[in-house]
Amino acid sequence: MSTIDIRNATRDDVVFLRDCNIAMAYESEQKQLAPEVLTRGIVAVFDHPERGFYVVAESAGQPVGSLLITHEWSDWRNGGWWWIQSVYVTPDARRGGVFTAMYREVETRARAGTGVIGLRLYVEKENSRAKATYSALGMEPAYYSLYQRSWVDLDRLGPGPRYAEYPKLSIAAWHERHGLTGAGAGSKRRRARASVKAR
Repeated sequence: MSTIDIRNATRDDVVFLRDCNIAMAYESEQKQLAPEVLTRGIVAVFDHPERGFYVVAESAGQPVGSLLITHEWSDWRNGGWWWIQSVYVTPDARRGGVFTAMYREVETRARAGTGVIGLRLYVEKENSRAKATYSALGMEPAYYSLYQRSWVDLDRLGPGPRYAEYPKLSIAAWHERHGLTGAGAGSKRRRARASVKAR
């Protein structure tokens, strides 16, 4: 793979970020995210920078990965955790060091920042490959288990008409259809970003 460059995401990346999140949810949990709701959630990060920021990984000028950083205050440590969320690497770029490059960039920024005390992330209990990656980067399992009570049901939000065909497609076929792999991916992403600019 070509050199991996990491940059802050901009509003021009909203479509790419949306499709990464939709693909990640489908691959990992077979959940069908509502594109309109998700898009508003992504744009809200740009509208309110205090909520966090996205970074995008690029190779040969094309986006190949992304993640979101959000913030959590710790009164015990009088500082803030950076939470790594919404991690996705496009299929044709996997096992090429994309996540490691994004993580290293985020860690460098966090260590240089004022009041940042460390990095945290979620990982599925059965995802042994991800756990091995995080351990190799110096992360350790936390003492805590996660509990939640949510009153927003993702299943009730609905996938929207564009994504109703998900259950009928293999993951590879879905990637190809939506431009996250293959020779046409770059031009499709550029057209998508141009459509966002025009709105």
